[in-house]
Formats: sequence, structure tokens, C-alpha cells
Amino acid sequence: MAEQPARQVPSGKEEDAVEIDARALAELHELRELLFHAERSELIALRERLHNPRLRAKDVSEILAEAIRLRRGKGGRQALSEALAPSVEEALRESVRKDPRILADALFPSMGPAIRRAIGEYIRSMTQSFDLAMEHSFSLQGLKWRFESIRTGRKFADVVMLHSLLFRVEQLFLIHKKTGLMLVHVVAPFVPVQDPDMVSAMLTAIQDFVRDSFKAPAGETLESMQVGELQVRVEQGPYASLAAVIRGQAPPEIRLRMQEKLEEAHQLFGQQLEDFQGDAAPFQELVPSFSECFAAHYKESGGKPKPFFQIATAMLLLVGLLWATLAWRENRKWNRFATELRAQPGILITSFAKSGGRFHIRGLRDPLAMDPEVLLLKDNLDTNLADFEWRQYQALDPVLVLKRANAILEPPAAATLALQNGVLYARGEAPRRWQETFRERAPFVAGVKAADISGLTNTDHSEFSVLKKSLETTTILFPVGVAEVPADRKVELDKLAKDIREVIARAKALGDTVSIEVVGHADDTGTDAHNIQLSDRRARAMRAELVRRGIARNLVRTRGAGYNEPLRNEDSEDERKFNRSITLRVISAKTQ
Repeated sequence: MAEQPARQVPSGKEEDAVEIDARALAELHELRELLFHAERSELIALRERLHNPRLRAKDVSEILAEAIRLRRGKGGRQALSEALAPSVEEALRESVRKDPRILADALFPSMGPAIRRAIGEYIRSMTQSFDLAMEHSFSLQGLKWRFESIRTGRKFADVVMLHSLLFRVEQLFLIHKKTGLMLVHVVAPFVPVQDPDMVSAMLTAIQDFVRDSFKAPAGETLESMQVGELQVRVEQGPYASLAAVIRGQAPPEIRLRMQEKLEEAHQLFGQQLEDFQGDAAPFQELVPSFSECFAAHYKESGGKPKPFFQIATAMLLLVGLLWATLAWRENRKWNRFATELRAQPGILITSFAKSGGRFHIRGLRDPLAMDPEVLLLKDNLDTNLADFEWRQYQALDPVLVLKRANAILEPPAAATLALQNGVLYARGEAPRRWQETFRERAPFVAGVKAADISGLTNTDHSEFSVLKKSLETTTILFPVGVAEVPADRKVELDKLAKDIREVIARAKALGDTVSIEVVGHADDTGTDAHNIQLSDRRARAMRAELVRRGIARNLVRTRGAGYNEPLRNEDSEDERKFNRSITLRVISAKTQ
């Protein structure tokens, strides 16, 4: 086929076409911006986060702590520890190498209490043998110590130790002077072992504190310090210090022996001490030699017990035994009370301790839980000896959750609540309005996951029937020949209007619409035409009163029945007066 010639566009129209194309491109660009502006912005931001190391580091920093916590919670604690341990150890080693005082200052607050606890445990363990021996000793000295124990509140074994022990070397520490690290730690038998590195850091920190605070000349160091009955002696060498923990007052020979052992350490390991880089294993060879420094000396006891003191001590022991038995029984009752209190739903005890003759109980308590004082009275305990301090919280025990639901939702008398697996069930009979309230509010009760009303029966029908019957049996009496509502019936009319409004509202809740028919009645006196007219006027007067009290006019209709619908037989005047009245009928739209 022959090729078609190109279509020629006039010059003026060509400019119009170019302008149209430019406008179309601009509109296309504007449409693309409207449709994809948010996505483009998000892509740009995402590209920036991927290629910017600072932003990536910030993202990782925000989730690093949570990621470590999740890893530990999923059984990866060992793997996480193995991954972090080398870095942490290297950081600690480098910190100690550069400036050991940083770690020493950080550990300083915990060193003193740790050493004091160690000393206390050691004394208690070592004086058990003394206590056993003195239990069978009836000397005058032993009796005096018994009285001292009762007066001061100390254990008898502690009093014996204070009066019998002259001195005893308990622990030795060989510390590198330049780094402050522990090289050798030797402990006497029966002495509780503490962390030697912490003790070394404490001693270094104390020496630095004394030197810096009191501007001690260079080369002068702390030689001893006293903590109660405990003494710490320090001997200094060129590269290491030897510290001894001594109970009591040691003779000068102990210091001389310490100097000999420190010289021995420098003689055998001088080069290792000078070039020390953190490995303390080679210095363990000094342990047997350092153990020779342990020594103890006690006062000698003498004299035989006398019969008088034997009897007095026996009586004292008997009284003490009786007192201990009574105290044990009382403490047992309080411990039983604490166990029962812990078992109560809604009560969580965080501390239970005795101080100053009173029992201090701290913890959390739900306001709906049992009152602890009731339990005290039940166990025949003195409420004045109990000091409670509770913080309120909402417990999730099923018993308390159900109690809380009843208090918040206030079910009607014919309805009951039950809780099972977090679901709150309502059973029985209840109005539709309460059922809607229950369905909306029950899930917001602490401990309730869902609400179930399948076991409820709607009581609106029965209540509506009762109200309807009450209205339809209401009678308003009129005097003879009078069509106006008597003025003395105001209270009765107010109640009638209120009941009508309630019937209309309940019918609406049931999906029905009702109207009220006011029926006028007359007795048999007079003509039928007159009675019809009079009864109609009575009905209209009653409707006017109801409208005046807020009842919509279109919901009230009237009808005059005359004597055609008598309420009573007119055998007497008492019966005839009931026919001079008006009655009400409730008419349902569903039944019309």
C-alpha cells in the first residue's frame, strides 16, 4: 500500500495543540501528585533511613534493650551471656588497668557492710562450741555473763566470745599496689568467705581517700584501722601490700610475722609483681606460707562450779525456757495468722516482721478483700499489736471479680451473676434497659473478658402488664350531675399521669405504641341522652387534666358510655356512686 502523506496542521492550530498538550501534562502531573504524594514521601524517608548510618543506629538504640530482654526470655540467656561476656570482661580489665580507683570507688559503699556481715557470721559459727561448754558451766563468771546477755540482748555465745577471746588472725589479703587487684586471699577455718576482689577494692579506696583528704606526704600509707572489735593491719612493700583482719588486740609478733611473709613474697615473685598484668594464678603458691600467720589466743578459765550457783543457774534456765516456750507459741500463732492472710483472695503481703513488740504487715489489698482485723479476732490475737500498711489494687481472683461486678452493675433482685473463665454470665429476669447496660459495662470490669446474657429473660412484658392492669382498674369518682374533675383529686391525678407516661415508655421499649382511652360513666338517673352527654363531658375534662400534666393530646382519646357500661349494680347509693366516674383503657397499636 502506498504510504499516506503526513497531515499538515495549520500554524495557529499547531500552537493550540502544543498548549493543550502542556496543560494535559500539567494536569497529569498534578493528578500523580494527588494520588502518590504520600507514597513518594514514605519511599524517600525509607531510603534515607536505609542509607543513613546515624538513623539506623538511632533505630537500633530504641529497640536494643527490648531485644536483649526478649532474647533472655526465650531461653537464649546462655548464648547472650557468652556473646556479651568477652566485651564486658575486656572493658572491666581495661578500666582497671587505666585507673583502678574508678572500680574501687564504685564498690566502696558495699565493702563495709559485706565485711561486717562476714565477721558477724564468723563469730556466730566459732562461738557455738563456747556456748555449748558454758551451758554446762555453773561458775560465778558464767552466771554474770548470763545476766549480761539478758541485760544487753546479746546472745550468750557472743558475750562469752567478747570476754574470752584475746586475739585471732582471721584473713590475709595480698594486694598489688599499682593496680589494686587481689593476688592472694587466705581465710582461717570456719570463717565465712567474702568476695576478695571487693575487699581489695575497698582497702584501696580507703587508702586513696585518706591520702587525698588529709594531704598525706608521698610514700605514707594507711597502716591500720579499727571497726569495733575488728582490726585491719596493713604492711606495705615495694610492689604489694599485705592486709590482715584481726579480731581483738594482737601482739607485736603478728606484725613481725606479716612483714616476714611480705618479704618472702617479694623475694620469690619480685619480677612477677613488677611486671604484673592481671594474672594472679602464680601467686597461689604463697597460700601455705601465709596460712602460718593464723593464730588465736583465749583467756584461761578456772574454778569449779558451786552448788548454789548450779541451782540458781538451773532456775534461771527454767525461767528462760518457760519464757522461750511462751514466745514460741505466740510467734507460731502470728505466723499462722500470716499464712491465713496470704491465702485470702485480694491480699498480697510483701513484708511481715516484728519490731518493738509489734508486728508490721505491709502489702497490697483489694478494697473488696476480707478485713484483716476480722481474721485477727478469729485467731484470738491482739489487734493493738498489728500495724497494717496497705496499698490498694484490683485483684483478679474470681471471687473478688464477681463481687466487684455485683457492686458496679447492681443486678435486679431477680437476676444473678456468675463468672467462669473470665466470662460474666447473667441469669434470671431483668428489664431490657438493664440488659443493655450490662452488655456495655460488664467488659470494663477488671477481670471480666466478655459478657453473656443468653440466660436472661426480659421482664418488661410482665412489668408492662402489671402497669397496664393497674391503670385499667383506676376509677375517678364524680359528684352527682358534675362533669368537672373534683379539685381534691390533684395528688391522684399526678400519680395517674406518671403511670401513663411509664406505660407509654415501657411499650416503646417493647417496640409497641399505645394510646389511652378515657371512658366516662353515669348512673341510671336521668335519660339516656343526658347520661351519654354527661359521661362524655367527664371524659373530656379528664383528658384536659392529663394533657395539662404532660400527656400528649394525640395519645388520649375520649368516649362517653353513659349507663351502658355500668361498673356496679345500683342496689344502693354506695354502689351507684361508682358508676358516676371515669375509667381508662390502654390500647396497643399491635392489637388494633
